[in-house]
Amino acid sequence: MLEAPRRQVDQARRAEHDDGRQPLQGEHERPQGVQEPCVRAPTGGTQATDRRVPGTLRGRLMIVLLDANVIYGNRTRDLLMWIGLTPGVELRWTDLILDEAFEHLARRSGLDPNKLAKTRRDMCRAIPDAMVTGYEHLIDEMEIGDPDDRHVLAAAVHAQAEHIVTFDSDFTPSVMQAHLMTAMTPDACVLMVFEAFPGSVQWAFEECWRAKKNPPWTRVQALERFSREFPQSMRALRLHMGL
Repeated sequence: MLEAPRRQVDQARRAEHDDGRQPLQGEHERPQGVQEPCVRAPTGGTQATDRRVPGTLRGRLMIVLLDANVIYGNRTRDLLMWIGLTPGVELRWTDLILDEAFEHLARRSGLDPNKLAKTRRDMCRAIPDAMVTGYEHLIDEMEIGDPDDRHVLAAAVHAQAEHIVTFDSDFTPSVMQAHLMTAMTPDACVLMVFEAFPGSVQWAFEECWRAKKNPPWTRVQALERFSREFPQSMRALRLHMGL
């Protein structure tokens, strides 16, 4: 089951080196027998599927730890998860981060707790090596404005992450520089990956687009909607795709 998406990503990477433009969706057939993975919205019923390119074929660009607040939104979570299945990014999180994210969703969204629990399981099934453990002894050593953020910083340090993707302003440049890391928004993260591997971001975006079926969107409609959360990276992607 991994062979088809592996070929798709490899073809996209080769196309980048050939002419700098990615084949648009429809220029190649969708792999047969491959389902979307866990990164659907909480109301989705898709069977989880690991579509990652195996580690021996992945040219790692960066290790990124996701803060809870970037997991709240469906589109933000979905695109970041698909990005985490490409050669550009190694995603990381912890049980405590997921606890915070899904407890927030349960309080604010009114969604079925069973569906939220399934989304969490599916995330972990899609990228099983994202879970960071063994960082707890570092928590009390972390110096950051909000003590509640110490566990996030400790996990990033333990995971040797280069970046924390967050909307939290407490991850200031001085806090991050002390650990040779940076904090960035989801849009900045996706744009960074795009600048190195534009085909990977297009592949991730089009997987999100294909998963939107009720009602379906056109590619342009999907770009417009994802621009709400990812304005800079979708602008760059749209130019790359010639749309």
